Amino acid sequence: MIFVGEFTVGLLVSFFLYVNHFYNPLRQLAVLWASFQSAMASWDRVHEILVMESDLKQIPASEKVPAPSSNIVLEFKQVHFGYSEQLLESILKTLPVSTTRVIIAHRLNTIKNADEIFFVNAGKVIPAGRVEHAVELLLGGKRES
Repeated sequence: MIFVGEFTVGLLVSFFLYVNHFYNPLRQLAVLWASFQSAMASWDRVHEILVMESDLKQIPASEKVPAPSSNIVLEFKQVHFGYSEQLLESILKTLPVSTTRVIIAHRLNTIKNADEIFFVNAGKVIPAGRVEHAVELLLGGKRES
């Protein structure tokens, strides 16, 4: 028809553009429908998890172990930090005496108001006594209030 002169090239291009505009909403609707079905399948899986019975046992408040009345001194067995020993020594030497030093031995511990935190990569941190005993040993009985 273009060769005969009944159609122009511009008319043919505009025809294809109009057809494209007509089918674009249908394509978008098909994509949205596929996305909706995927979301519904995901919701079914999430819903299964949400309605599962918990196997965690609730401990009454009367049975809970009371917190110790004083802090516990820890003994370190083959503890390795992510820093070199020289770096740790230089850091600890530059800290003022009043600085709080904290070692996190487990990823679930929550420590507030710590000046600096070092993460233990290997080794053990075990309870070895009470803070009062350690202070007595460090100060040689010359404890200041």
